[in-house]
Order: sequence, then C-alpha cells, then structure tokens
Amino acid sequence: MENNLIKELKDYKAWVDWRLVDGRKIPINPRTGKAASSTDPETWSNFQEVGLKSPNRGFVLSDQDPYTCLDLDHVLTPGGIVDGQQNWEMSEKAVRIVAFFDSYTEVSPSGTGLHIWVKGKIPAAIKRSDFEIYSTKRYITVTENPLFNSEIQDCQKQLDAIWKKYGKEKVEMQEVDLDIENEEECIEELRNIYRKSQRLRDIWNYKLGFVKADGESPDESAYDMALANLLRDWPAEKILWALKFRRNQLGVKPKHNKALILTISKVKQGVED
Repeated sequence: MENNLIKELKDYKAWVDWRLVDGRKIPINPRTGKAASSTDPETWSNFQEVGLKSPNRGFVLSDQDPYTCLDLDHVLTPGGIVDGQQNWEMSEKAVRIVAFFDSYTEVSPSGTGLHIWVKGKIPAAIKRSDFEIYSTKRYITVTENPLFNSEIQDCQKQLDAIWKKYGKEKVEMQEVDLDIENEEECIEELRNIYRKSQRLRDIWNYKLGFVKADGESPDESAYDMALANLLRDWPAEKILWALKFRRNQLGVKPKHNKALILTISKVKQGVED
C-alpha cells in the first residue's frame, strides 16, 4: 500500500536529507552534502534526489504548500507485536490530539514521538512543552512509518481552534538599543520585585538549583529565560530593558538583540506554561 504522506508530498521540490550532529538533526542538501536551510529553496531537492530508500529524509514546510505538521515528543512506548506488527501505547493527551485531527500520523525517528500532518496553516509557529506546530520555515523528518496511514485531512478549523487557544503573534521589535524614558522608575520597580521574590534574587545571584540537559551549569540564556518568565506581564520593550540591565549590572556582555528578542517571544507565546 502506498504511503499517503509520500503520495502527497513527493511532487514538491522541498526535500532534504538530515544528519545527526551532537544530538541535533541537521538538514542536509543532498546535492552538495552541506547544510540546508529551511528558508532557502536553493538548498532543497526533489524526492528522487534524496533517495527513495534513504532513512533520513525531511520535508521543508513553506508558504508554497498547504501543509502543517504537529510534533509530539515522548508520547509513545512499544506495546509488543500484534499480528506481526508493532503495537504502541500512547499517552492520554496524545490520544486526544490524534483523534482531534484524525489525519495522517507517523512515528518520529526516535520511536517515541509522533508527527501529525494536516492541510491548513497557522499564522506563526506554536511551541509548547507538550507539542509544537509548524506551517512554514521548518523542516520535518519523514520516516514513512505510519501510525495511521490515512489521507492528509483538511484541518483548518481545528488549527484555528488551537491557534485561538495557544497562539500569539510573535513579538516584533527593532534590533536596536531602546531608550527607556522612565528608567529610574523601572529600576525601582525591579528593586521591589527583587525584595519580594527569592527566585529573582536567585537569578540575579546565579544560585538557581537547576542544570541544563547536558548536566552543565546554566548559561546566560537560561537566566534570561527565567527572568523574562518572572516579568512576562511587562511590555516586551520593558522586559528587553530588564534583561540588558541585569547583564550590565553583572558585567556580562549582552547578547545580540535578536537572541534576547527570541527569548521574549518564547515567553510571550507561553512556551514555559
């Protein structure tokens, strides 16, 4: 039986290989062997060029296609072999999401996640701890290992409902230093929060009791995210000022504005909810 995902996607010139590097799946241009870009069509190829039997295929979502993919991590555990086929045990929340969309769904390369492919678009990516949704500027690994080999369904109504609940427009700010007219008032407000919040004092003094996934101590971006979460009700410009103020007070060289804005954008989208 033909795979329904491949049947729909194989005519698009939006395919890449991928390679595992330091635990990350890096998209690869199959013609050059160099890194591909999710925003540069010149680095993408047709289906035949990535190899019909290649285990490492990926498809780049863009505004030129009608598709969206939902990425669910760590929702599957092997449940044994039934009638010669692998059976899976799925988390309760994943069952609800899969049923809600009722579209083509396949197992991710890790064997523990799911990719749900649908027709329809959302205005911007949604990134949460339990799922991520992408419509454009993102490559998705393709395993051709379907949990449900159904046709890709038109799910715009479902996507609209998800966007209404979880989606927010990205924080848009110029990548320049901002002048805060009432800086003294901002400093005093920050001092008041500092006095009341042990967590803010921990952040300011590098005493957080968590480590990164690799076991190392948190880097500056981890503290930026923690501080931004504490100040998430502030306007975006004011959060940016606070991040830079903290770094200046500690003598830490501020990152480029783009990285700090990305941190604020994640917080405003509720990534850490």
